[in-house]
Amino acid sequence: MRITHLRGVELTDPAPEGIAGFYEQIWGLTRVDAAGPSVYLRGTGPEHHILAIHPGEQATVRGYRLGLADRAAVDAAAAELASR
Repeated sequence: MRITHLRGVELTDPAPEGIAGFYEQIWGLTRVDAAGPSVYLRGTGPEHHILAIHPGEQATVRGYRLGLADRAAVDAAAAELASR
């Protein structure tokens, strides 16, 4: 399995709106969605969003999404992971 890129990151923070403002103003990301208290921001690439910020008691990295070269690579990775 060969990971080719980082598709996005999910953060948790006590103040999602404040953190979102930082990424909008300093990094130039654009707000594309807000679901309840969660905020989703996009960059200039093809991904719907590259950063999701969710409410939580402390600032943490909640998760991340990795990309593979193409659909065949995704299918091969799924088969490899399922066999473990």
